[in-house]
Amino acid sequence: MAPPPSGDAGTSDSAVDSGTDAPTTFSCPSGTPTANELCDDFDKSTTFEKWLQVVGSPVLDADATSPPRALAIDLAPAMNDKPAHLTRRFAPGSKIHIELDQKVTTTDTTGEVDTIAIELIAATATQPLDRYGLAFIRNGAKWQIEQTIANSGQQPKQIFEDVIASFEGWRHVIFQVELTGVPRARVVVEGVPAGQLDIPAVTGAQAVDIKVGVTFTKELKSNYKVRLDNVVLKTEGSF
Repeated sequence: MAPPPSGDAGTSDSAVDSGTDAPTTFSCPSGTPTANELCDDFDKSTTFEKWLQVVGSPVLDADATSPPRALAIDLAPAMNDKPAHLTRRFAPGSKIHIELDQKVTTTDTTGEVDTIAIELIAATATQPLDRYGLAFIRNGAKWQIEQTIANSGQQPKQIFEDVIASFEGWRHVIFQVELTGVPRARVVVEGVPAGQLDIPAVTGAQAVDIKVGVTFTKELKSNYKVRLDNVVLKTEGSF
């Protein structure tokens, strides 16, 4: 894969200001990642060879929590969906864990940008069995945990839960989905639990696709800058 072009570090054009400083060094929590784990700080390579798929035009940028680089997506106003993200596929597990540093800047007051998505894939399905995501909703300036459930050829069902946290500037975010016991999706921001969504049990998943970057957009009326750094993805247990 050819190296992605460099992004423009620039300065914030937004009312979303820089927040607390995140760590300036990064190491994979397990030391050496296993087959069910991915760690990427976007510093040791200028390509995305760790990832299964690159959608849209994500680039690398000097606005990072662990220099010299972070994943960067800049979005212009658009009413329709303009995804730009990285995807990695894993064997399904009973717990799916995403941890990263994240910053979204914009002056928009109405749009939606989703930065994380987890999709459960069936062996013969053309659409995911189930999808979980973290959404940035500018109408009300809030974040939501979202679940989209396949519904036998009909319109998918969606359920939502607000995340109670400030996402101004860089924030360390943990997004977890637990599929056994008491199924739930939850978000931790800067070490503080910020939201939880109880979810219906799901069966039949043969794989898990994890997507980070910009996984969905809707009705963007201003520019957005999305930066992600120090990404850890992993699945645990059996499912």
